[in-house]
Amino acid sequence: MKYSDNDVSLKSQQLSLQNKAAAYLQKNAPPSLLEFELLSLQEQYALFYELQTHQIELEMQANELLQTQIERDASYLRYVDLYNQAPIAYCTVNNTQLILQANLIAAKLFCMQPFELLNRPITDFIFKEDQDIYYFYRQQLKLVSASTDCELRMVKKDGSLFWAQIVGAITYDTQGEVEFRFVLSDTSQRRQTDKLLFDSGQKFQFLFDKSSFGITDCKMLYDKAGKPIDYQFINVNQAFINLFSLNPENKLATQVFPDIQNYAFDWIKTFATVTQTGTQTHFEQLFQFNHRWYDCIAYQSTRDHFVAMWMDITDRKTNEKNQLKNHEKISRYAKEINEFYEYAPCGYYSLDINGFFLHINKTALKWLNYNKHEIIGKYRFQDMLSSSSFENFQHNFLQFQKCGEEHDLEVELIRKDGITFPALISSTAVYDKHGYYLMSRSTLYDLTEQKKMANDRLQHSNELEIAARHLVSSQEHLRQKISSELHDRTSPNLAAININLKVIAHTLSQENSIDLLERIEDTLALIADTTFSIRDICTEMRPPLLDYSGLATAIDSYVQQFTKRTNIAVQFDCANHNERYPLEVESQLFRIFQEALTNCLKHAKATSIIVTLSKQAHLITLTINDNGIGFDFNQLRNTGADDLGLGLGLGLGLLNMQDMAEVIGASFYLNSAPGKGTQISVKLLGYQLKA
Repeated sequence: MKYSDNDVSLKSQQLSLQNKAAAYLQKNAPPSLLEFELLSLQEQYALFYELQTHQIELEMQANELLQTQIERDASYLRYVDLYNQAPIAYCTVNNTQLILQANLIAAKLFCMQPFELLNRPITDFIFKEDQDIYYFYRQQLKLVSASTDCELRMVKKDGSLFWAQIVGAITYDTQGEVEFRFVLSDTSQRRQTDKLLFDSGQKFQFLFDKSSFGITDCKMLYDKAGKPIDYQFINVNQAFINLFSLNPENKLATQVFPDIQNYAFDWIKTFATVTQTGTQTHFEQLFQFNHRWYDCIAYQSTRDHFVAMWMDITDRKTNEKNQLKNHEKISRYAKEINEFYEYAPCGYYSLDINGFFLHINKTALKWLNYNKHEIIGKYRFQDMLSSSSFENFQHNFLQFQKCGEEHDLEVELIRKDGITFPALISSTAVYDKHGYYLMSRSTLYDLTEQKKMANDRLQHSNELEIAARHLVSSQEHLRQKISSELHDRTSPNLAAININLKVIAHTLSQENSIDLLERIEDTLALIADTTFSIRDICTEMRPPLLDYSGLATAIDSYVQQFTKRTNIAVQFDCANHNERYPLEVESQLFRIFQEALTNCLKHAKATSIIVTLSKQAHLITLTINDNGIGFDFNQLRNTGADDLGLGLGLGLGLLNMQDMAEVIGASFYLNSAPGKGTQISVKLLGYQLKA
C-alpha cells in the first residue's frame, strides 16, 4: 500500500529531529569520566541535575510523541473506516490503469470484495464498446487538470452491465507519478427514470390532447405592486375548447372573458392563491360567462404558472337541485309519516326475541301512561299484562316467532297507574336473511270504547228485543182479539140473517115473488161468501187452532185450506203434533210459514211445497222447500227483486221473515238458485218446550 501524504510528512519531521540532535551533541559534547572527576562536587551536582532535567524532558517528549502516534493511528483508522464505509464508490487508479485502492461501495457496484479489485486494470470492468469513451475521458482529464465526468457502461462480476457515471481528478504519488481518483455512481436507475419521464411526458401530452377534461396551462400576471391582475392562457386542449366553444390560447383572461373581474366568484384571485402558495385547490362554481357549472382542479406547475382542469357539471348540479327538492319532499313526507306513526289512531310497537320493547309510538304510550325512555329496553310486553292474559300471550308469542303472524289477540293491559284496559293486538314478524327472528311489527287497539259501545249495543239490542217481543205479543193479542171479536160478533148475525132470509123465502108465494126469491138467493150467496171470507180473515189474523191445539195443528189446518184454495200440493211433516212451544215462538213461526207460502204462490210459480217442523232437544227447526223457479240471492241483494222481474213483494217478504226470526232470537237461512227452487229454514235454540 502506498504511504499517504500524512505518513511522508511525519517521517520528514523525525529525520529533521535526528539531525538536530546529532549537531547539538557534537557542539555540546558531555565531559569525559576524567573530566567529570576533576569537577567540583557542586559542579558534579549541577551537571547531574541538568542530566536529570534533560532525561525528564526527553521522557515527556517521548510521551507526547506516543500520544501523537496514537492520535495519528486513530485518525488513520477513522479515515480508512470513512473511506470504506462511505456511501459513495471511491477508487484510485495509477497511470497504467491498475486499481490501487477501492472502498466497499466501489466493490459492491461490481458484486465483488475490495481485495478482488486491487491491481487489476480498470479497463477489465469497462464494457468493450465503451473503452474509447474511457480513453478519451482519461485524455481529457490530463488536459484540463480539473474534475470532470463521463458516463459509460461497466461490467459486474457476473458479466451483467450497468450504467456508471465517473467523476475523476488527477493527483500525484510521492514519486510524482500520476494517479486517477474516481468517484463511481450507478446511473442505471436514473437513466431508466429519465426514460420513464420522457415516456410520461409523451403520455401526458397524449392525455392532454385526448383528455375528456378541459385542461389549461396558464401564467399569472401581476402589477408592479405584486397584485394579481390577470392570467394568460399558454396552452389549452381540445376538450376545453369544446367546453367553452372558444380557443383562448395565448390570450388574456380579461380578453376572453371581458367581465371576469366583475363576476361574483373571483377567479383571478383564486388562481393567484394557487401560484403563490403552491396549494392545490378544488372547487365547483357557476361560470357567469356561459351560465354553466364547472368542477375545477387547479395546481401550481412552475413559478407563476398553474394548470387548471375543467369538467362541465351543469347537468349534475341540475340533478342535485332536483334531488334536493326531492329530498326535502321526502323529508317532509318522512316527517308526516313519522307524525302519522307517532299519533296514529292505533298503537304501534316492536318487540325483540325476549319481548322487550324496541319501538313504541306516542299513542300506545299515552294509553299505557308511560314515557318512551321509561319503557324502551326496560319493560317486556308481558310485564304489562294482567294475570288473566299473561299465560295466553306467552304461549302465543312463542308460536308467533315461528309462524310469523298473529291476528286479533285480545289481552288486558295494566297502565302505569294500575288501571287495566282491554286491547286488541296483531303482529307480523321480521326475520334476518338466515330466517332468525329479529323483531315484531305490532298494532295495538284500545278496546275500552269499543267494549263500552258493544255493551251499550247489547243492552240496547236486548231492550229492542224485549220491546219487539212485547210489540209482537201485543200485535198477536190484538189480532187474536180482532179475530175473536170479528168471529163472535159477525158470525151469529150473519147466521141469523141467513135463517131469516130462508124463512122469508119459504113463506113467499112462488108465483107472485119469483124476482124477490132470486134476490133472496143472491143475498144468501153473498152472506155465505162473506161468512167464508170472515173465517179466512180470522184464520189469517190468528187461527184459533194456534191457541187451542198448537203450532203443528194450526199449520196442518192452514195447509189443507191453502191446497184447496190454490191447487198447489203441500206436504206437511211433523213427528209430534201435540208439541207445544212458547206462545210468541208459535206465533212468529206460523207467521214465517204463512209468508213463505204466500211467496211460493205469488213469485215462485211452485207446484209442490214441503213443510217440515222438527225439534231436537232444545232446537226447533222449521223448513219450507218449494220446486219453484228460484233466484240468485246475491243478485237480489244487489239489484232488488223488481229489477229481476220477481216483484217487490218477494224482497219485502224475505225481510219480514228475517225480522220475525230475529224477534224470537232464531237464525234465518235462505238457499236458492235459478231453476232449482228455494229453501227457507228457521232454527231456534234455547227455548224450553211446553209439555
